Amino acid sequence: MPEVKRTRKRIDSLKIDRVEIAKRIHKFYTDDMSAKSKDRDARLQRYAKYRQWTEGRDWIGDETSDVALPDMTTASLKMQDTLHNAVMSQRPPISSKATSGENKDKQEKIDNLLDYQFFVEHMGEKTIEELAESFVNDGVFTVFCPWVKEKKKVSEVLLFKEIQGDFPDQYFKSILQDEYRDEAFESSNGWDYNSDTLSVSFYTRDDLRVEMVVEKNVTVFDGPKPIPKAYEDVLHPVRAANLQAPGPSNPKGATHVIVIDYPTVDEIKRLAKNKFYDLITDEELESLTTLSMDEAYTEEKKQKDEFQGKTEETTTQKSHGTLTRVICFDLYDIDDDGLDEDVIWWMILENKTLLKAKRLSEMYPMNPPRRPFAEATFLPVEGRREGMSLLELMEGLHDWNKQTIDQMMDGGTLSNLPFFFYRPSSNVKQEMMRLYAGEGYPMSDPKNDVHFPVIPNQSQSFGLNMDTLIGQKMEKLTVVGDLQLGRVPSGKSSALRTAKGAQTIISQGEARPERMLRRFFMGLTELWRQMHELNKHFLPEKKKFRMIGYQKPGEDPYQEIQDRQDINGDFQYEFSANVLNTSKAALQESLGAMMGAYINELPMQMGIVNAENIYRMLKDYGKALGQDPENKYITPPVPGSDKPLMTAEEAISMVMDGEMPNGSPQEGVMPHFQKLQEFAQTESQREEPFLSPGQQSLFETYYQEMAQAVQAEMKQQQLLQAAGQFGGQSGGGGGPVEDNGNPRLQENELLAEDLPTSGGGGAQ
Repeated sequence: MPEVKRTRKRIDSLKIDRVEIAKRIHKFYTDDMSAKSKDRDARLQRYAKYRQWTEGRDWIGDETSDVALPDMTTASLKMQDTLHNAVMSQRPPISSKATSGENKDKQEKIDNLLDYQFFVEHMGEKTIEELAESFVNDGVFTVFCPWVKEKKKVSEVLLFKEIQGDFPDQYFKSILQDEYRDEAFESSNGWDYNSDTLSVSFYTRDDLRVEMVVEKNVTVFDGPKPIPKAYEDVLHPVRAANLQAPGPSNPKGATHVIVIDYPTVDEIKRLAKNKFYDLITDEELESLTTLSMDEAYTEEKKQKDEFQGKTEETTTQKSHGTLTRVICFDLYDIDDDGLDEDVIWWMILENKTLLKAKRLSEMYPMNPPRRPFAEATFLPVEGRREGMSLLELMEGLHDWNKQTIDQMMDGGTLSNLPFFFYRPSSNVKQEMMRLYAGEGYPMSDPKNDVHFPVIPNQSQSFGLNMDTLIGQKMEKLTVVGDLQLGRVPSGKSSALRTAKGAQTIISQGEARPERMLRRFFMGLTELWRQMHELNKHFLPEKKKFRMIGYQKPGEDPYQEIQDRQDINGDFQYEFSANVLNTSKAALQESLGAMMGAYINELPMQMGIVNAENIYRMLKDYGKALGQDPENKYITPPVPGSDKPLMTAEEAISMVMDGEMPNGSPQEGVMPHFQKLQEFAQTESQREEPFLSPGQQSLFETYYQEMAQAVQAEMKQQQLLQAAGQFGGQSGGGGGPVEDNGNPRLQENELLAEDLPTSGGGGAQ
């Protein structure tokens, strides 16, 4: 009987012709670089103007003007600050919305997890800065978001008392038992011990104390890694509108995308040792140490270094040397069925060594399949992914302004130190003369021998007028003027005397910044979605993380996700940012205006505004002022006011799912309770109730909580009513007053005669 085969190992990478694929990737690279050569040169010139790097001019000598104008820098930094402040003004900046009601209770946990992964584990504030700069200056930001699990070997040294007893190994084993109870150690000499995860060695010091050296592999990162990519490090066909694969639902996608980075030789060796790179041979791996980076692949970065006055030093350490690695997302027929599939290739560009080949869905298991990119365009251009940048919009006016100012400066130089003519037969020496203030030069007939032409100053006034005109056009183009930079525009001081006037003027310039802000946040929602999809497949069990914001006393500030089922499900990602989020003063002003309009007698009597609404409004106003008023200056008016809003129908659905409702009545306490009463009455009349005994117990508990909330609200209304009656009867400060401080008369009411304005004795 033949032996039954019980094992079958799967080859990680695809079976392909390595040489053919390497040539294919290299051709993609060279074609894309050639197609964008002029674009890269133009971008480099704009970047130099943004950094205020001047070219140096000498057409009339060393004194030629070469002004470095900060207009592009000012407008760009202002727009970057606007985007950065909008993201950082609220946490989390992106919120999840479940596509089905059964996953609604997972939203808060997912929001907290993604916020922690991005801002804490990944130091996301720095990433937001980089994305804002690329978005404004390059016209597009690109984020490559893979799942990264990185381990490093670390050593730890612990000190213990001198050896106890006659046998050192027994003393060492007791130490290991106390320190690492769950590890099984083996030793060959009684001094060195090894387990599956640890390597421990014991030594004695001069004072006979025992030194224990522990070596272990530590996970330094395990999660989604958003990596902002520079403009020049992402290549694709020119006529691609996005980086996703083309198809009927995405007709303007990119057939291939190349992501470039520059790893060290040591990183390549580590990934090969861990079997992530499984196509490279040992001989090819050893040959990497003899390679050096081809500078032709980094020409743009090299030019930036030269403009900045820096040169990269070549390292003498072979393992520290860097190479050019390309990750190519491609469409390729891997099984000869005549249909292309989404695949990924990894290759070293210098020697065209293929490192790995994998299906896209195996590396990034998403449904539908999606390449791990998030992107956003500053000013979209039809059929082009990059669009237009702020620097590109400003470049024409910048060049016009620089030329005008340079001419004005050169005209001033010639006016103050003009050229001159002299008679050859005079005693003036025929050589270069430098004229300095206060110095005299002997001549027999200076009036006739030397002549300084008079250069008029008309060009100066022309230059100043042109500078003003260009500034006005630049302000209209960028929507960045004195008001946006925190200054009062000339001639507008009267309009800005009141908060309402300032709000009106600010609102006139909100349209374009609002569009830019929305595009930026749409790119972030793509990133959040990518991170969530990766979490659904790769998140380690029992992931523990710190929650966002303030926690109540005694509440655990940490949340734990037991397994991936806790975050499984389909979610949409939304944002609530707007131009008001970018300015604390504007946010404070808008909230103050809302409180003035909402918190008054009429909305409260009509039931439009209740105590919970006022509580949330005051809470948001305190946060806008830079404080956290919750449990510090204000308290919830009724139990549960600080919880998420929830309708009565949602509460009943949670009870049917076996969960205790945990939210604040969205329709108000009384209407919410009335709906619960109606459901309870209907349930009592049914022959076969919907609720099981356990669900009935949950419903009764929640019903009693809402009944107590109704009683608390009624008691509060009675107190407010009594306070109003007491103020009216006592004639104290509780009654209505006019703007000038005098009491406001009610119907058929006379002023007291002792008041100065009543015309009685007090007026005499």
